[in-house]
Amino acid sequence: EEDGWVYNAGDLVEPGSVLLGGSANRFGFGLRQQHFHKCVMLVVYLDDDFAKALILNRPSDKRTPRGWRAFFGGDVRGLSAPLAEQEWACIHRLSSPRAIQVSQKVMGSFYYTSLEAAEELVDAGEAVPEDFWTFSGYAGWGAGQLRMEMEERASWHVASASNNVVAGLMEGSQQASTTEAGISTWTGLVQRVGIQPSPDHLSDRLLRAWARKELMGDDAARQDRALEVLSRTQTRRRQQGTEGGTRVGMLLRAALPSRFILSQQFLHKSLLLVLQDSDEATVACVLNRPTANAVVFQVGASDEEEMGPRGVED
Repeated sequence: EEDGWVYNAGDLVEPGSVLLGGSANRFGFGLRQQHFHKCVMLVVYLDDDFAKALILNRPSDKRTPRGWRAFFGGDVRGLSAPLAEQEWACIHRLSSPRAIQVSQKVMGSFYYTSLEAAEELVDAGEAVPEDFWTFSGYAGWGAGQLRMEMEERASWHVASASNNVVAGLMEGSQQASTTEAGISTWTGLVQRVGIQPSPDHLSDRLLRAWARKELMGDDAARQDRALEVLSRTQTRRRQQGTEGGTRVGMLLRAALPSRFILSQQFLHKSLLLVLQDSDEATVACVLNRPTANAVVFQVGASDEEEMGPRGVED
């Protein structure tokens, strides 16, 4: 395939490199930083002190004031930041002198510029909105941070790809469903560079839940809020149906569908025992989250009573 090459670049990172969310990361990105799970990123800037990349496979239903579709480019100054603090950028393949003058070359025929400069090119008749892929936010690393995440955590795979492959990635993402969260884009690319990741259905589910919460349009957000209000109403009605509402000794079971997928995951499918209850607060303990830790109590001058599994140090 002419100009359709892509290969595993080992640990060589340079402007234009493609970073793939690592599949061997011990802790993964599923429980936190879901936006990095199975992400495909393009490095747009790199020096000894700073690295900057844009996530290519996180299309959103959000729009710029002019109606251009926005990608979630990263967690730094991205869609979740206050509007005044968001940083918008565009990738393009324009070759006119004016377009190149207001842009920074990334690789081959790809250039990086600000949203403001892109809009000015459209206003001047030098381009049309479809010439640009628009991103809100970016991923950034300080001196040595990206190298450490690659070597010590196996957080990233590095690929080198041709212009056509990168263009195909972004064009495919531009047309993709937001709820798919770019998983198929990542899967296809890691297979092309010879990586066979293990299935990670839980992290995939967490990523899709994150995409629904952060990337869906206003209608979906209103629907989610309505479901949350309904869930709270149902919980309150169940409590009011018992004598005295919540009381000491009562067992509480986390409701489904769960509200604890993306945060406070220890409460997902939890069983709680109410220990204290007052008008100011209710205190409960989670009964079904055993750990491997041991607790040692000093009960006398020399007597100790160990609580927990034998042979496990405090």
